[in-house]
Amino acid sequence: DLRAASDANLALHWQAVSNSAFYSDDGGVADAAVRVYEELERRGSADAKATDRVFNVLLKARRFDAARDFAARHNDAKLPAVSQFIDTDTGDMPSVWQFSANGDTAKRIGIDLKPLQIIVVAGCHFSEDAAREIARDPLLGPVFSRHARWLSLQPGGEKLDALAEWNRLHPQAPMLAIHDRSEWALISEWVMPTFAIVKDGKVIDSTKGWSSD
Repeated sequence: DLRAASDANLALHWQAVSNSAFYSDDGGVADAAVRVYEELERRGSADAKATDRVFNVLLKARRFDAARDFAARHNDAKLPAVSQFIDTDTGDMPSVWQFSANGDTAKRIGIDLKPLQIIVVAGCHFSEDAAREIARDPLLGPVFSRHARWLSLQPGGEKLDALAEWNRLHPQAPMLAIHDRSEWALISEWVMPTFAIVKDGKVIDSTKGWSSD
């Protein structure tokens, strides 16, 4: 009974669910986070950071309609618009969300990992440096344009406005947000940036990090 909890204990509840949600996309964790947040809000102690965390927790759990409704109820928080997520059957293939040019829609598509290709785990400022400099490189630019896929964490793990900003700044390297981390077990560590050469569903070579020199 959260209403019976002291302010100190409620703060501990929030710390527990907030930390758990950071590492999990489980729907039960998201539900717990919402319940504790609502009690914080009732007491007038829900801050902007908590509001942002709940919004992204709902996205990570793929509760897209709930995230959209939450944003509408908290329009003073200026949360980003939630795209229209179109789910499709991708079979046994690992899948990603592919955003439209304006970011209004995101369609789930499967990625065939049999052909030789480059998978780039991206999202940090070093990744942005890499995308910008690779595009200008006379050798790497055309190779990456034809054969590379740039992947971010799932929506909520990577913020929607950050994804939209990336795709605006780097149209030559559009970001695809993964659907579920478990589908991408071939990337053992989500270190940004990681450049993995993939063929027949296996990583045959990889390198981590980016230096502008």
